[in-house]
Amino acid sequence: MTLYDIDASLEELEALLVASGGEITPEMEEAYADLFAITREKLDAYAALIAEMEARAEVRTAEAKRLSVLAGRDHKAAARLRERMLWFFQQHGLKKEETARFTITLARHGGKAPLVIEVAPEDLPQQYQRVNIAPDTEAIRRALEAGQALPYARLGERGHSIRIR
Repeated sequence: MTLYDIDASLEELEALLVASGGEITPEMEEAYADLFAITREKLDAYAALIAEMEARAEVRTAEAKRLSVLAGRDHKAAARLRERMLWFFQQHGLKKEETARFTITLARHGGKAPLVIEVAPEDLPQQYQRVNIAPDTEAIRRALEAGQALPYARLGERGHSIRIR
């Protein structure tokens, strides 16, 4: 039985209980006992599967972090080697070299020229400044928690979660 099947069976038993005026017959008592035994087994199986998946996810996350560190090292090492090659090409006036496997070209970056701003942003004329407005969520929270009614904000409901120990 799935959890949906168990839920449907519980609803059927509840309907029988209501129809019998709240009287629990021996058959209903046995059905409830059987259903609760199945439910406990099903919940135990769910909890075991969840625990296994979470443990596997932790191991995979740790391995992903380990591989990410290694990839980062490779990227940095490749960048250093690329910088050395750039220096070599510039020192020797090279523009293009062909090797057995690669064609290496000293190329100028495309796109827009880099913008160099030589003053602090607040020292720029206002027409060249960008202002970002964001809510002060901590101030709003303090006001709401102090009992102040705000027409533009409210405290929401906390959600639910399952804890497995």
